[in-house]
Amino acid sequence: TSTDNDTGDGVLSPGETVRGSASYTLTQADIDSGKVVNTANADTDDPSDNQTPSKDDEVETEIETKDELTIEKTVDKEVIEGDEITPGTLLTYTFVVTNTGNRTVSDVTIEDQLEGIDGPVIDWSTSTDETTGEGVLLPGESVTATATYQLTQHDIDMAEVTNVAIAHGKNPDGEPVDSDPDDVQTVIDVHDELVLEKVVDKTELTDDEMFVGQTLNYT
Repeated sequence: TSTDNDTGDGVLSPGETVRGSASYTLTQADIDSGKVVNTANADTDDPSDNQTPSKDDEVETEIETKDELTIEKTVDKEVIEGDEITPGTLLTYTFVVTNTGNRTVSDVTIEDQLEGIDGPVIDWSTSTDETTGEGVLLPGESVTATATYQLTQHDIDMAEVTNVAIAHGKNPDGEPVDSDPDDVQTVIDVHDELVLEKVVDKTELTDDEMFVGQTLNYT
């Protein structure tokens, strides 16, 4: 690519230019930083064997970043009916948090807004990438959490339990990354019913009791 074919390799005459090329593979650290900065210089020896370094030249490549978490929640009982409609019936929730962006998210937690819930507890052994530590999700990585909840009389009166959860984390710049809320509902198949039982103290009247004004007592 030299502009003077009369000079040999490694030699530049005054005004002559030559091109070079290099390749580089993007890393997750580059994406997390949002850019790649590359600095280069050229060194040569003058006719007196003195080094004459060039000035540094820098080029920057910006990377379009995306910070995003998603959460999906399921419950083991979508409908409660029959003998299970009683305070204390246990509901088990499962949460899957995924880094759907292209940068690393750290300090990952789950916020569940259901009062009285036990958890959520993230089981980091379920992570889909064993190379990351606890609290960290690389792009595409998921982790699972669970929580339990005991049904209350208020839930039965309302005929449903609605549970909302949000995943939280921080991007490489320390800024918050929050998922959209995800909710799941358990329907309670309630029946409103009253039972009336009535008895009377006299189911039969004798001849002596058959008179106007006789009193019958009902319970």
